[in-house]
Amino acid sequence: MVLTLALGALNAIYADSATWNLNPISNDWNTAANWTPATVPNGPSDTATFDISNITSVSISATTQVNSVVFNPGASAFRVRVPASLTLNISGNGLTNNSATIQNFVTAGEQATIQFSQNATAGSLISITNKGGLTSFVGSATAGTAMIINNGFPDLGTTAFFEQSSAGSGTIINNGGTSFSGGLTEFFDTATAGDGTFIVNGSAVQDGVGGQGELIFQGSSTAGNGTFTVNGGDGAGASNGEVFFFDTASAGEGTFTLNGGFLFFSAGSASTAANATLIANRGPNGGALIMFAGASTGGTARVEV
Repeated sequence: MVLTLALGALNAIYADSATWNLNPISNDWNTAANWTPATVPNGPSDTATFDISNITSVSISATTQVNSVVFNPGASAFRVRVPASLTLNISGNGLTNNSATIQNFVTAGEQATIQFSQNATAGSLISITNKGGLTSFVGSATAGTAMIINNGFPDLGTTAFFEQSSAGSGTIINNGGTSFSGGLTEFFDTATAGDGTFIVNGSAVQDGVGGQGELIFQGSSTAGNGTFTVNGGDGAGASNGEVFFFDTASAGEGTFTLNGGFLFFSAGSASTAANATLIANRGPNGGALIMFAGASTGGTARVEV
């Protein structure tokens, strides 16, 4: 018991919370000399704090976990980059931006991941761009009021919500690609779109070459009270933005405006439009499509065409 208490006290003393230096020696998060005190924030109780600095493009060089990231009042505008195959896990309070400046995070490359877990929030005045990587929310994590942009191919970006996580009041944009696939957002388990705003764009090129942005609800997830704009592709033959409901997923009380985009309630599922409002408009590439297949139902949804 004495040994356990002693070890606990040592852990508390040596917690590695630190502030990014005014004049760091490099842009590497995982170099202790870049922080004051000279220790790397990389632990489930650690806080990384950013203030004014002459190096504002910061990159992790190893998979890293923190409780929170805080930007002080008057902080510089930072860009925090997560390279391919590495993860930045924010597992406690999340991102807190006390500056008046938008702070940027980027997943750059395949399997680059920013993960919000437990009760973490992506906060406010935060922009996350997925350029080939993934931003995920698990547990009770929320997107807060952050903006998340999922690029299309060749830098295919994805945002995923698991368990009881929520998009909060965030804004998520799925862009079309120049070929293959567009940006993707997925909801699993009982996750919800909350009061979020979603824009799903069609492909960026004509003649069916580019991939469309997609939004997918699976499991018992719900669109909540979200606002969804689903756009057609950019010109003749271009692929249109798409939204899919599978399993027992529900459109909730969401509002879906389809500007030439597609909305599918899948066959082989008990998905439902619930109490949503579905608005079908013509887009740049023709009319919108709303489809119910198999055992899916329209619920008490309102449909405007």
